[in-house]
Amino acid sequence: MKMKFYSLLLCLAVLCCLPVQAQKEYFAPPKRTVQAVRTETPPTIDGKLDEPEWNNAKVMTDFVNTRLDILSEDQSKVRMLYDDTYLYFAIEVEEKEEDIIANIFKYDRIQLRFEDYFQIGLDTFHDGKQAYLFLFSPIGTRWDSREGVFGRNPSWDANWEVKTVITKERWFAEVRIPIGIMHLNREDDQTWGINFRHRYSITNNSHHWNYNPNSSMDRRASGPKFISDFGILENLDLANLKVQADAKIETYVSSNTEHAEGHNSLSLLSTGLDVELRISSHWTTQFTLNPDFGEIAADEGDVQNRDTARFLSERRTFFNEGAELFRTPINIYDSRQITDIDTAAKVTGTGEGWTMASLVLRGEGKRSGEDSSFLVSRYTQEATDKIQLGATLIAVDREIGENAVFGIDSRVAFSPSTIWTTQILQMNGSNSIDGISEVTESVSAHAFETELEWGTQPWSFELEFKKITSEFLPDLAFISRRDIIGPSFEIGFSDSYSHDVIEGVFVMAQTEHYVDHDHHTVLRDYSIFGGLSFQNDWDINMSYRDDYHIPFHNTSQSIGATYNRQDRFKSWRMNYSNGIFQDNTFDQYEVTKPFKLSPRWTNDLTSLLRTEKRDEGDRDVWLWRNESEYTFNWEGRIKLTLEATSDRAYKRTLLFAYEEVKDWDFFVVVNDFRDDDARGEQIIRSFFLKFIYHW
Repeated sequence: MKMKFYSLLLCLAVLCCLPVQAQKEYFAPPKRTVQAVRTETPPTIDGKLDEPEWNNAKVMTDFVNTRLDILSEDQSKVRMLYDDTYLYFAIEVEEKEEDIIANIFKYDRIQLRFEDYFQIGLDTFHDGKQAYLFLFSPIGTRWDSREGVFGRNPSWDANWEVKTVITKERWFAEVRIPIGIMHLNREDDQTWGINFRHRYSITNNSHHWNYNPNSSMDRRASGPKFISDFGILENLDLANLKVQADAKIETYVSSNTEHAEGHNSLSLLSTGLDVELRISSHWTTQFTLNPDFGEIAADEGDVQNRDTARFLSERRTFFNEGAELFRTPINIYDSRQITDIDTAAKVTGTGEGWTMASLVLRGEGKRSGEDSSFLVSRYTQEATDKIQLGATLIAVDREIGENAVFGIDSRVAFSPSTIWTTQILQMNGSNSIDGISEVTESVSAHAFETELEWGTQPWSFELEFKKITSEFLPDLAFISRRDIIGPSFEIGFSDSYSHDVIEGVFVMAQTEHYVDHDHHTVLRDYSIFGGLSFQNDWDINMSYRDDYHIPFHNTSQSIGATYNRQDRFKSWRMNYSNGIFQDNTFDQYEVTKPFKLSPRWTNDLTSLLRTEKRDEGDRDVWLWRNESEYTFNWEGRIKLTLEATSDRAYKRTLLFAYEEVKDWDFFVVVNDFRDDDARGEQIIRSFFLKFIYHW
């Protein structure tokens, strides 16, 4: 109970701190506009900015500090040129070399959250709903993604180029982005949305080229809320654009040898093919034959008090293109439910006011079994500039019958910060009576969700009502709870200050209450989170949760501290929590320390200890995990992951990757792990070798 008291005390202290901020003098520029400038001579991409062509480009500057809502002290300057093939950007960033935080040397799937970076955002249809993001750090590390109405697709992978140069007082970058990799209108006199962002980690500031503090937009917004604050790029003549219509072909050969103690060794040789073809400036198609499903990067290891499945991101090549176009409020298409593919095809398209994505697939699913056929299709259309309508169809033909779900959804934007979404779904089909036999029964089920989110900075609100019947479980869905009816509500406050002591404050309270079809309470959650960020680089946070998930009543409270979160490899994270989980009392301690042994040798060490009080006696559960990675200056990297737990389980993984060597990728993975399952103790060692060739 003491922790509960302290958690509530911190939240009250946070609320008491809210008035300490003096009235801000907002800098509120109009939405900025820039004219595109065509070049006949492409600039050399070397990061030096010494080509005379840049003198013809317009200069975009006067960035706004979005944390303090004032003009930035450390400014950036951006110039842009284009031709029939590429967009060219020249960037100059005022940031001293000694203040730069850049630790990741390799383009990877890791977002640059803990790095200094510069971001280019392009809304190619100027509809405020979809955008392409290109991020790079001062040392040239790249990351890209595509924003959609219902989420971000960080797996989208584009081939673009950046070169950087760092000096004592500032750093420079030159960027070349193929226009043809994006969906767009191939016409003259086009208008796009455009924005730039500089993340300055040492001061925890973000600087935007176009940003209006009085627009009521949450500065941390993503998706359409984020895109709606873009500036305007005019006068793009794209009628003669060279769309990259050449087929992108990727083939692989892999060999995996696995040995379990007490069993014979198992070897597997596999090969497959992926083909991607850009049909037009609006359409892309993909074909695959026995695709590569090997995940080179290991999933994160942790110990969590959860009674629902963990959702892991999709990393398989075939599913990456257009992944954001399939998303809906209720997640009825989770590609990770597909475990094997014999052959598949997909087409995705985006135009002015519409999107479409469809795939057909023959393979195996977690719930559908082997030799199943899948059809997934989604279409959205703007009814007005504020209303978007969508329809989704998923059909599965399997050995034990069929399963199909159809749904319609709507999204109404009353303003950029006030959004109302609704989805209605109907599922019909047949399921195995006992989950094993081929004897089936007909199933008809439905789901409904409506959500209203609103609020003006620094406040945010979300109100949701959901109904999912007990038998609603489409074969490809990720549904954490079924047989529920009820509302949920969330209120949040988050703001930043120029106070001598306090840098930022956040408070969030959430509640959910669901009953089943007999009106019995099956889930009731209350939670409150609060935190303070101080100018001395310390962050303190507390939380309290009271959850009833039938039949268990769980409670937990925690207090945590982070030091120097702006610089990941100089930071410390510590957390203590206690409570009751599924009738067992626990105390948990966790420490995380990333560190660098050299500029190219990084480590992440996590230690966790949990003491559980059970009827049969106390039990200590501990886990430690360390990831050590070294990046060579010749595109190679080696990564060692070590993990051990109190139940004698362990994992040891050694990865060697040599990527983007002309048209080749090369991977070697060695695994050694011990685990206990229904078959008893298992010690397994494996060797995995893979070559990928890009045509």
